[in-house]
Amino acid sequence: MSFFRLTDKTARTKPSEESGSTGFRRAVRIIRTVLICFAAALYVFYFLTNLRAMSIGGGILSASLLALFTFAAYKAVPLVIRTLVGERLCSFAPVANARRNFLRIVLAALAIHIVTTILGMVLYRVFTPDFSGNLFELWETSWSKHNTDVPHYINIAENWYVNDGKDRLLIVFYPMLPLLMRILNLFFHNSFVSAQIINTIATCLASGTAYLTLYGILDKKRSVHAALLSLLLPGAIFLNSPMTEPLFMLFCFCAFYCLQKHKFILSAVFTALAGFTRSLGVVLAAAIFIEGVGTIVRNIRDGQKYG
Repeated sequence: MSFFRLTDKTARTKPSEESGSTGFRRAVRIIRTVLICFAAALYVFYFLTNLRAMSIGGGILSASLLALFTFAAYKAVPLVIRTLVGERLCSFAPVANARRNFLRIVLAALAIHIVTTILGMVLYRVFTPDFSGNLFELWETSWSKHNTDVPHYINIAENWYVNDGKDRLLIVFYPMLPLLMRILNLFFHNSFVSAQIINTIATCLASGTAYLTLYGILDKKRSVHAALLSLLLPGAIFLNSPMTEPLFMLFCFCAFYCLQKHKFILSAVFTALAGFTRSLGVVLAAAIFIEGVGTIVRNIRDGQKYG
């Protein structure tokens, strides 16, 4: 996973011959050019096929998102190439007092999660004064009745996938979360409660795993801030929902942490679980492939075994 770190003063080593050669720079330019041309062609195709239905705002938003992802890939090209040729870009520092600090982060994440959930309930109650019921009923209604995917996951958890009717279209929702909800329903008999329990646990464990993953790249202070402050971002509202975001985040961080430790099989298992949760999980396989190839090349060059 060495290519995930862009700058690391403690891990900079003498650049490899590949990094400074004319061939390396030419390869970077070629790949970047192909990347930009592909992104431009992709957007032109998308624009032409959706011209009638696309609004000005939608066109600008889609172009901005594509530009953002293209820029990230553009910056990653030299790092990916250097990793593939076996260059180690950074050394991951061992985590001091790993278990104790992991537990502290998990408990802190739980406290933040509880506070933000209660705050969300109260704010929603303020803006819906005509609602009759307690805060929990209000919270369940807010996620189940509005334009979210929550009813679909609850439907799958309670009825599983079907072959007829409108519910046959629910096949597009991946089964990891509904499966876990279905199991917990044996004890709680409420799909919304089951989903909230799963996602609360997943959110807290994801924060702890994020700390362990980032500690090897950043220092302790910044890794703690990254793990906890991410729970306060606007998009973190979905971590309080009975949807797949917390579970997917947990599996992603676990996959990257195992990849740091060169536990490729375990990383592949978490990648599969992420793919079982959301379709984007399969993208993690690219990171395993890149780091795996780089490790094999480096070990062969150093005369080590890699089996």
